[in-house]
Amino acid sequence: SYSSVVWFGSALGLRVHLVNKGYSAPINARPFKVVLTNGANRMIADVPGVDVRTWAPGQDVSLDLWFRVPAGLAPGKYELALFLPDEAPSIAAVPEYAIRIADQGIFNVFTGDNTLGTVTVDGSTPGGVDPTATTFAYLPP
Repeated sequence: SYSSVVWFGSALGLRVHLVNKGYSAPINARPFKVVLTNGANRMIADVPGVDVRTWAPGQDVSLDLWFRVPAGLAPGKYELALFLPDEAPSIAAVPEYAIRIADQGIFNVFTGDNTLGTVTVDGSTPGGVDPTATTFAYLPP
């Protein structure tokens, strides 16, 4: 679940609940990234401290995360996605090496993103605002 509407410079909440229904945990370390994109503009926030190698088979994983939306972001609809690329810089941007979440229809074969849904950025939505926010960034607890 996630904030479906946010204001420029405000916080976007994301609750991730995953279940590893595979036969093992990932072997290689993977960066855990959250993406906000409207196609023309792709913003990526790194979430430190998430180790996908600990996601054992049958294990439920729950993460409550917050992100700062840039104050200068254009209003409109943005896709929210998880991105779990390979750690090796030489193939990190190659979609075929990103972890593909098994839910039907969410994996983007061109970017490696696992799309969660749409967030509307709207200037009339109330909430706490940081007018100096210039990047899409993870807000640690």
